[in-house]
Amino acid sequence: MNAVDWTFQYHGAPSGTVLADEIMRDLASYSGSELCTAVETAYSLEYLYHSLGVNEYADRAERTVFNALPVMLTGDHWAHQYMDQPNGPWTNNSEVGPNNPAVFTTSQFGVATTFGMEPQYPCCTVNHPQGYPKFLSNSWATFGDNGLVHALLSPSTVTTTLKYGKATVTCTTDYPFANSLVYTINAAGPFDLYLRNPKWAASGSNVKLDGLQLNSVSPDSESGLIKLSISRGKHLVVNQIEASVRTETRSNGAVSVYVGNVLYALDVDPVANVSSLPHHYYDAGGDPIPNLPASARDYYIQGKSAWAVAIDTSTLVYHGPQSSPTSPFVPGTDAGHVSVMGCQIDWSTHSGATPDVPPTNATCTGEPATFTLLPYGQSKVHMAELPVVSLGTSDEKRGPANQATTGFRSHGRSIPTQLRAPAAESNPNTIGYMMIQ
Repeated sequence: MNAVDWTFQYHGAPSGTVLADEIMRDLASYSGSELCTAVETAYSLEYLYHSLGVNEYADRAERTVFNALPVMLTGDHWAHQYMDQPNGPWTNNSEVGPNNPAVFTTSQFGVATTFGMEPQYPCCTVNHPQGYPKFLSNSWATFGDNGLVHALLSPSTVTTTLKYGKATVTCTTDYPFANSLVYTINAAGPFDLYLRNPKWAASGSNVKLDGLQLNSVSPDSESGLIKLSISRGKHLVVNQIEASVRTETRSNGAVSVYVGNVLYALDVDPVANVSSLPHHYYDAGGDPIPNLPASARDYYIQGKSAWAVAIDTSTLVYHGPQSSPTSPFVPGTDAGHVSVMGCQIDWSTHSGATPDVPPTNATCTGEPATFTLLPYGQSKVHMAELPVVSLGTSDEKRGPANQATTGFRSHGRSIPTQLRAPAAESNPNTIGYMMIQ
């Protein structure tokens, strides 16, 4: 268990994956992580939760699947990245000069962060389709001979045979973009249903069984599981998990912003300014691969808006989606956003190719302004580790007043959708290309 904790303490990305480009890297925000790594990190954490029952492992698995995996894939999955960076406001990573240190351990051809069919190596092309099926197949588990566990939260259905007969449970939810999970149950006999309560869940979370709130149930301190005794027949369970905007401190005093298990990154207004036929992974500058489907393209994306930005974390406000997001990882989809006051700052580049580590003691070089943070999974170019500045807490600097509440909109229910953030914890221009369809 120490090995897992140390891996994320010294090599973990804010998106949930591990910073490693063939070898383990430090916490520098320009460090890369392969798409293969996201798939295997999530699977390892899923297995660990099933084996050891440590709630944090399930949280980390979800964080990886909802952030690190989708950010490296286009909506149609025809193109992907070989390498993602926590701070990557463009994907056309330049080759570094002979006198500059390499950005990555491998892949010094300027295409490691572009989107394509096999942009650097073919491993991620064949490995990434395992990510979501493995997550779904590990979402449910049995507990003893008469218990059923929803371990990894997502919309899903399970049918299985328990001690007293067959049981079918369907979870309907927009999780992780809304935190109400509705379970419809049809059981041939009594059984125990276990629902996992994430470690980050805020006070006010509650469970209702057939309309009756269960005040006597509470999550296990180690596994996060809530035990419900279900009788024979049809039932309806609603698990309402409350969340707040929160920040986690990264290296150099920078922060990453979360609501629930979703990471939010600075919107840099992406545009796919160049696309081409896919190239061979072993010949980045060579001729394109012939006779491929029209959907197969390589994309070079960059942001049009400022990326060198510091934020005032006391002004973070969450705005939930106005309707159920059908394609939350596709750029331009309303899956909720976070607004924050901040300012542009001086921020150097590393090897002239990518933003350097966040500067400490950041100082504004421009006037305070309101910036938007979008779900990381749909922000194909992004800044997810941002320096912190203090702009004061006056209404003028916060911008328009927002109601501070503690809930999400889910399935058309009238649930408040704005949250303010506490202080940091210590420990639409869109891409109009087929790639997002």
